[in-house]
Amino acid sequence: MSEQAWRFPDDEDGIANGAEGTGRVCYWRWKGRWWVWLPGGFLADLSKHDVTENTDGTITVAPSVLVSGPRQRNGALVDGVWQEQWPGGQRERHGFFERGEWRDV
Repeated sequence: MSEQAWRFPDDEDGIANGAEGTGRVCYWRWKGRWWVWLPGGFLADLSKHDVTENTDGTITVAPSVLVSGPRQRNGALVDGVWQEQWPGGQRERHGFFERGEWRDV
């Protein structure tokens, strides 16, 4: 599955920049580092990747991006025991980010 990402303005106040509430793949720069938010609670710091800012303002990232998560724990207490509940059963997302488009592997 691929999805066109939404570029947020560079963030001066903190990471996430409201991306969590969009339900979309988002990316932005914070303190000179690129970040990507993927629906389901996955936040990726791209500082260990090569990020190219294209002339149209989109980014291309190499190599592929593997994100563990989600950033927030999801679950419920069942008979006094915490049971993890991951969105769609996912504990990680892996994909390519090319010209502002996220494509799952």
